[in-house]
Amino acid sequence: MSKEPNRYTQIAGISAGIPQINRVASEYVTHQENGYILKHLSDFEKGAYYYLGQLNNWNRSLIYSIEKIKENTGDRLVQKWENWLKEEQNDQG
Repeated sequence: MSKEPNRYTQIAGISAGIPQINRVASEYVTHQENGYILKHLSDFEKGAYYYLGQLNNWNRSLIYSIEKIKENTGDRLVQKWENWLKEEQNDQG
């Protein structure tokens, strides 16, 4: 449980539909959507139970992860980059 999650591991988890338990939120993992963000390390059991004790939560996580994949591929990804570039140009101009 590092303080910063490994980006590759997060992307691989999303691709496989595996919920993640992390210490901090990130652009890839959202609390109780496709992961569980711990306030304290001692909350790990709660996070594990949230997904392993209730398969409905695991299934919702899978659906959310599929949406995250769509959001970060193809035309939607290109649109995100174009928007980001426009914002950067506006900030500099």
